[in-house]
Amino acid sequence: MKFFLTAGIILVSIVSAVAGWIILPDTLVLQVTMSGDAGTTLPKAAGLGIPFLLSVIFAVLYCLRENKKHLLVSVIGLAVYALVFLMN
Repeated sequence: MKFFLTAGIILVSIVSAVAGWIILPDTLVLQVTMSGDAGTTLPKAAGLGIPFLLSVIFAVLYCLRENKKHLLVSVIGLAVYALVFLMN
């Protein structure tokens, strides 16, 4: 079961990273100010690489050690992808 969960998280993370690389602009907005302007921005590679690494590394750690905290961090990495797509 945990192997399939890990493989699913990794697959969703890869698909999200590839789709983001194709669809999203070169500079990603990660935070919006109260006035609606772009607050925190990152280059595309960093903005997509950080949640990818979070998801993949902690999914593998969950598979190896079966610690629920690792699973939570990997799911948070997937949620960051959703926020990046919504903000951009």
